Amino acid sequence: MKRSPWTALVLSLALALGLTACGPTQQPEPADTDSAAQPADTQPDNSPAADPSLTQLQTTLSGKNAPFGIAFLGNLSQGGDWKDLLAETGYLEIHPFLADIPADQVVTYEGTEVYCVVPRDQETALTVQTCLCGDDGQPIPQDTLYQGTGQPVILVCNVSDIIPNVMVTVTPPGGSPATYAPCLSLCDGSVALPSDAAIYDFSLYETLPATPTEADFLGTWRATETLEGEKVLGELDFQADGTMTYRVGSPESEWIDNLEGTWYVIGQSSQYPAGSVLFELRSTMDPQTPDFWGVFTLEIQGKDLVVTHVSGDPLFYGYDGKTITYSPY
Repeated sequence: MKRSPWTALVLSLALALGLTACGPTQQPEPADTDSAAQPADTQPDNSPAADPSLTQLQTTLSGKNAPFGIAFLGNLSQGGDWKDLLAETGYLEIHPFLADIPADQVVTYEGTEVYCVVPRDQETALTVQTCLCGDDGQPIPQDTLYQGTGQPVILVCNVSDIIPNVMVTVTPPGGSPATYAPCLSLCDGSVALPSDAAIYDFSLYETLPATPTEADFLGTWRATETLEGEKVLGELDFQADGTMTYRVGSPESEWIDNLEGTWYVIGQSSQYPAGSVLFELRSTMDPQTPDFWGVFTLEIQGKDLVVTHVSGDPLFYGYDGKTITYSPY
């Protein structure tokens, strides 16, 4: 079937980096001040000048054989300062050393996400570089923004929700370098950690009620919008097992594309409204169609389903940030 001009636009949205697998967020364990055996070459700095809270955290990192620790401190508001986040989120009460990080250990690049990276000990080297995302989803290092040894660093980065723009390389003395591009899981807003590295997450996460197993938007919904002078029909179908379909077509003809995947209610996030829903979809009709992901708020108003685009791919091309009303079908 010949596709109309708007179809190519609808289907041209590309996802350059796959999402981290969704799952329950693990709360960071409390710092272990009585860790017994520590490798001789990874002892934390116990000098009088070292902040006790930093020494305690590095002791925990050594006990867990983690090359470094990372925490997500929050998102900057326009014109905001990263130190304002510390009091708001309670980090200063548990990690007072954050208040004393000097300006030359603050790396500011493009974006609003704020992280703290702490090397395991005073001999561990830390490098921060800008990066691009390769075709395989792996970061490609570019310019060097920071080089140091043993000191915690604040990172301000990431314009995109799905593509990190900085890469951290941590090299312990006599050991192999560990690389990581800091980013957040779209499922729950926690730090997205790689499965093949023992990175310690010391973020403070708000404990929220469990996500309900039932949703009031289950069922099939349809909406018609006008794109480039043509009527476009969109159909959403949500199942109780967390699967869904999204079909696109013309009101007068067959479906042009059919996407299948999953929906997931975001339980906790510093980026998205409470109860936002993540769509992860793949075309079943055209393998060349890029995978789809998007974050939306879904609200029942009367008999209708009101869907508002928050982030990622919109359901209709050009409808970024817009609200669409779907009727039951």
